Amino acid sequence: MRAEIGYRTDATDAYAAAVDEAWAIIGSATPSAWLENPARANGLLLRDGDVQQGEARQWLMTWPEGRLFGPGGEIRWIQLDAARVHLVLISDAMALPETYNARETISHLHDECTLLWGSYSASKNAWLEGRIPELRYPAHWRGPYAGLRMRYYELAASPSRPYISEIIRYLAYDGAITL
Repeated sequence: MRAEIGYRTDATDAYAAAVDEAWAIIGSATPSAWLENPARANGLLLRDGDVQQGEARQWLMTWPEGRLFGPGGEIRWIQLDAARVHLVLISDAMALPETYNARETISHLHDECTLLWGSYSASKNAWLEGRIPELRYPAHWRGPYAGLRMRYYELAASPSRPYISEIIRYLAYDGAITL
């Protein structure tokens, strides 16, 4: 499978339009998200298949780093400063918008699932991990373990980049993994 990746750095006020451009590529009416804000005590939020486009357009203000993903692709962002955001868009099937001036073809290598922290305790109706005071996983996850399904790609070497790069994108969460 051949896919495409594109990059751009833009003004922070262009973030909402980037989410709109990526929505069809992501391939889900209600995609998932991994959101980070290192300045907050509870600075990590996982959303599993319940993200609405209107709310995702507003996230840059409260979540300066994140990924919005579904079966067809992923958009990820990191706010560089008050005025700029760096965006990366990966698509498995659709062509990327022309607004991504750096676009390259990537090759699918394999898919994997990585376990997330903790395990579900039915008696406590909670996810537990001794080293982390509170795991706030989506309420409908019932374990006993949870994971993140990921797709690995290869970006071939080029004259300006004389090395092969491995790229990982998020596909979906799985809140009911048994070992």
